[in-house]
This record gives sequence, structure tokens and C-alpha cells, in this order.
Amino acid sequence: MTPLWSGALTVVLFVTSAGSVAAQEDASPSTIPEIRTSASSSLTVPPDLATISITFTARGRSPRAAGLAAAERANAIRRALIAVGIPKDSLPTGRQWGWWGNRSSIRTDYAGRDTTYVTTEALTARIRDLTLIGPAIDTALSEGAQEISNVQFTATETGAAYVQALKDATRLVRQRAEAMAQAAGGTLGRTIELTTEPRRYYEESTFMLRGGSIDGGSATSVVAPQITVTVTVYGRWEFRPNR
Repeated sequence: MTPLWSGALTVVLFVTSAGSVAAQEDASPSTIPEIRTSASSSLTVPPDLATISITFTARGRSPRAAGLAAAERANAIRRALIAVGIPKDSLPTGRQWGWWGNRSSIRTDYAGRDTTYVTTEALTARIRDLTLIGPAIDTALSEGAQEISNVQFTATETGAAYVQALKDATRLVRQRAEAMAQAAGGTLGRTIELTTEPRRYYEESTFMLRGGSIDGGSATSVVAPQITVTVTVYGRWEFRPNR
């Protein structure tokens, strides 16, 4: 994991009631000047989970026939993916339908006499062995899938990276506060507050390269990105001017 320091961060010298450090000559507690700084630290971690959505359709002379054909196609795709090496419990049925949509539609010919029912279904593949992403995509397409979503990468183990980024950001935020105090002709006093935001980092990223075709061409190639874990720390200190 390589630290990545943020370059454009807010650093503010703050006085609670007056507009400048010179206001500290007033001895009342409400005019004790403060220094406030913030800093961020980022670490990169490799993803350990890839998710793709596989969409396919099937036709029939009735809604029931179209639904049965879609179920057969789903089973064929699922069996093929299991043969590639993806566990059965990592292939749930997709959940892309809601009150705004219908998975069945009606198609008629130009004369309006020949009616065909089309059922659209989806299943999700959750892949932990990232070397299987390309073969899984090619296999699903060869079994009749019409659409494959972009690959969604996730890092599920980020605890250690988060703690390290938190330590790095905390050190950096104090270094900035000390530099501000020195430049303003004083030193840091007691720490008033140190806070951080909830975990906010890029867990999901999309990156897919396609190569060749299903019919004898080169296999699909997928490049997994690094996932960035970012922590921001905010600090407040008393400012003590040199006498």
C-alpha cells in the first residue's frame, strides 16, 4: 500500500471572535485564538470481489412459455458458469425489476396477427477469483446472454488500510497546524478537538477491456483497478503567540 497525500486541502487560521490573531490582546476567554486545519491521506488496496450483471431474453407463444424458456436459459448460463469455477451460491437471480418496469413484453408482426411474448431476466455473478472474470463473461455470452454489465470491483477488507490512513492524516494535520502557528509567530497550545468523517472511500470502480469475439476471437480481457481508501481528519488547537 502506497500513501497518496492530498494536494488541495483547506488550512485555516481561525479566531473565535475577532478577525485576526492580534485580537488575542483581549484577555477574555472568548477571544483565545485557534488554529484549525484539515488533512487527508489515501492508501490503495487491491479489489477482492468483482460483480457483473448478466441479462438475457427468451421468447414464447404465451407468457408462460416465454417464462419457462427464460428459466431454461438462466439454468444453462448458471450451469456453464459453475463449470468455469464460480460457486452456485455466488450466482443469485438479478433484481433489476420493480414497480416501474415489467420483465415481460409483447411483440407482434407488422400485420398485427403473429404475437410473441418476450421475457427478460437477469442474474448476478459475484466472482472472488478475479482471473475468472473474462471466462465468465465469454461463457455467459456463448450461452445466450444478450447484455453484460461493466465489471464492478469492490475491496471488502479495508480495515487495516483505513487505520493506517487515519494515523497518517492525523500526523499530517498536526504538522500543518504547527507550521501555521510558527508562521504566525507563535506555537500550538492544547488540542481542542480532533475529528474525522465516516468512512468515505472508493469501494466500487468500473474497468473493462473487451477483445475479440465469441466466435473464435481472442478472449475477453478485464483489468482490475486499485481501490482507494481515503480518510480526512480535522483538528483544532489553541494558538499561543510569542510574547
